[in-house]
Amino acid sequence: MYEAQTYEAILSRMLQKALSINGNLDIREGSLVWCGDAPAAVELQNLYIALDTVLNETFADTATRPYLISVSYTHLRAHETSA
Repeated sequence: MYEAQTYEAILSRMLQKALSINGNLDIREGSLVWCGDAPAAVELQNLYIALDTVLNETFADTATRPYLISVSYTHLRAHETSA
């Protein structure tokens, strides 16, 4: 779902936003703006990857088998202790 949210796409949007605020900024690789935005773009890409995983594990038809097993085991243990 978030396949388009790559490091390059995110970084490009961030640098373009910085340029829209101040067109005189140096946004080349190694510049202060680039060095500040690049690590944030990596973290945002990781966030989108995690968000996609959470979204996929939320629904039974897209969840992985190990996740479904752990959820069913947790559900069964909760009913055993309440009975």
